Amino acid sequence: MKILKTFIIGIRDGFGNFSYTIMNIVNFILLALVYFTAIALVSIISKLAGKRFLDLKKNKNKKTYWLNKPITTKSLKKYYRQF
Repeated sequence: MKILKTFIIGIRDGFGNFSYTIMNIVNFILLALVYFTAIALVSIISKLAGKRFLDLKKNKNKKTYWLNKPITTKSLKKYYRQF
């Protein structure tokens, strides 16, 4: 009986290690596909178009990096339906 118990525990541990390895391989492949199809593609297109999503250039003439936004009031209906 003890031999059967150690055999079952060994099988369980072996399948656990195998499934962990397979899980890491599948996650790597899926994340690589997402990166190269979505993120890298958007980055290449934005660089070709000259679009900058973040203003990372330093400007010594500016004292602050804050952007002034105009304060406007909207109708009450616009506030209730924002999306």
